[in-house]
Amino acid sequence: MKTKKIIHAAAGILMLASLDATTAQDFPVSFSGFLSHGYLKSSHYNYLANTEEGDFDFVEAGIKATWSPFDRTVVTGQAFAFELGNYGNYDLQLDYFFAD
Repeated sequence: MKTKKIIHAAAGILMLASLDATTAQDFPVSFSGFLSHGYLKSSHYNYLANTEEGDFDFVEAGIKATWSPFDRTVVTGQAFAFELGNYGNYDLQLDYFFAD
Protein backbone atom coordinates (compact mmCIF):
# COMPACT_ATOMS: atom_id res chain seq x y z
CA MET A 1 0.00 0.00 0.00
CA LYS A 2 1.33 3.42 -0.95
CA THR A 3 1.74 5.98 1.75
CA LYS A 4 -0.62 8.90 1.20
CA LYS A 5 1.40 11.93 2.01
CA ILE A 6 2.04 15.27 0.45
CA ILE A 7 5.18 17.23 1.03
CA HIS A 8 5.21 20.84 -0.01
CA ALA A 9 8.31 22.64 1.08
CA ALA A 10 9.15 26.10 -0.08
CA ALA A 11 12.57 25.90 -1.70
CA GLY A 12 12.99 29.62 -1.31
CA ILE A 13 10.99 32.80 -0.91
CA LEU A 14 12.30 36.13 -2.06
CA MET A 15 10.51 39.25 -0.95
CA LEU A 16 11.18 42.23 -3.16
CA ALA A 17 11.81 45.44 -1.29
CA SER A 18 9.19 48.15 -1.34
CA LEU A 19 9.96 51.05 -3.60
CA ASP A 20 8.51 54.54 -3.35
CA ALA A 21 8.28 56.76 -6.39
CA THR A 22 6.52 59.97 -7.30
CA THR A 23 4.76 60.78 -10.53
CA ALA A 24 4.97 64.06 -12.42
CA GLN A 25 1.96 65.36 -10.44
CA ASP A 26 3.72 64.49 -7.15
CA PHE A 27 1.27 61.69 -6.25
CA PRO A 28 3.00 59.01 -4.16
CA VAL A 29 3.12 55.54 -5.74
CA SER A 30 4.56 52.49 -3.99
CA PHE A 31 5.46 49.12 -5.49
CA SER A 32 6.05 45.77 -3.79
CA GLY A 33 6.18 42.20 -4.96
CA PHE A 34 7.12 38.62 -4.27
CA LEU A 35 8.72 35.62 -5.92
CA SER A 36 8.30 32.07 -4.59
CA HIS A 37 9.75 28.78 -5.81
CA GLY A 38 8.44 25.53 -4.34
CA TYR A 39 9.01 21.79 -4.36
CA LEU A 40 6.23 19.20 -4.68
CA LYS A 41 6.50 15.52 -3.75
CA SER A 42 3.62 13.10 -3.35
CA SER A 43 3.35 9.34 -3.39
CA HIS A 44 -0.33 9.37 -4.30
CA TYR A 45 -1.76 12.72 -5.45
CA ASN A 46 -0.14 13.19 -8.84
CA TYR A 47 -2.64 15.35 -10.75
CA LEU A 48 -0.94 18.79 -10.80
CA ALA A 49 2.54 17.67 -11.85
CA ASN A 50 4.62 14.50 -11.90
CA THR A 51 5.40 14.56 -8.18
CA GLU A 52 6.27 10.94 -7.40
CA GLU A 53 9.99 11.64 -7.84
CA GLY A 54 9.67 15.26 -6.70
CA ASP A 55 9.25 18.33 -8.88
CA PHE A 56 10.53 21.90 -8.64
CA ASP A 57 8.05 23.08 -11.30
CA PHE A 58 6.12 25.35 -8.90
CA VAL A 59 6.75 29.12 -9.17
CA GLU A 60 4.61 32.13 -8.19
CA ALA A 61 5.35 35.83 -8.70
CA GLY A 62 3.39 39.00 -8.13
CA ILE A 63 3.80 42.76 -8.19
CA LYS A 64 1.51 45.26 -6.47
CA ALA A 65 1.16 49.01 -6.97
CA THR A 66 -0.59 51.40 -4.59
CA TRP A 67 -1.39 55.00 -5.47
CA SER A 68 -2.91 57.71 -3.29
CA PRO A 69 -3.99 60.57 -5.59
CA PHE A 70 -6.02 62.49 -2.96
CA ASP A 71 -6.46 62.53 0.80
CA ARG A 72 -8.32 59.42 2.02
CA THR A 73 -8.22 57.87 -1.48
CA VAL A 74 -6.26 54.73 -2.39
CA VAL A 75 -6.07 52.91 -5.73
CA THR A 76 -4.31 49.53 -5.67
CA GLY A 77 -3.89 46.49 -7.86
CA GLN A 78 -1.81 43.35 -8.21
CA ALA A 79 -0.58 41.39 -11.23
CA PHE A 80 0.14 37.69 -10.69
CA ALA A 81 1.81 34.92 -12.70
CA PHE A 82 2.50 31.29 -11.82
CA GLU A 83 3.55 27.91 -13.15
CA LEU A 84 2.51 24.60 -11.59
CA GLY A 85 3.27 21.63 -13.81
CA ASN A 86 1.32 22.17 -17.03
CA TYR A 87 -0.81 24.98 -15.52
CA GLY A 88 -0.23 28.72 -15.54
CA ASN A 89 2.77 28.95 -17.86
CA TYR A 90 3.59 32.41 -16.46
CA ASP A 91 0.56 34.02 -18.11
CA LEU A 92 0.27 37.43 -16.44
CA GLN A 93 -3.18 38.11 -15.00
CA LEU A 94 -4.78 40.87 -12.96
CA ASP A 95 -5.20 39.41 -9.48
CA TYR A 96 -7.15 42.33 -8.03
CA PHE A 97 -7.79 46.03 -8.59
CA PHE A 98 -9.84 48.42 -6.46
CA ALA A 99 -10.24 52.02 -5.36
CA ASP A 100 -11.21 53.03 -1.85
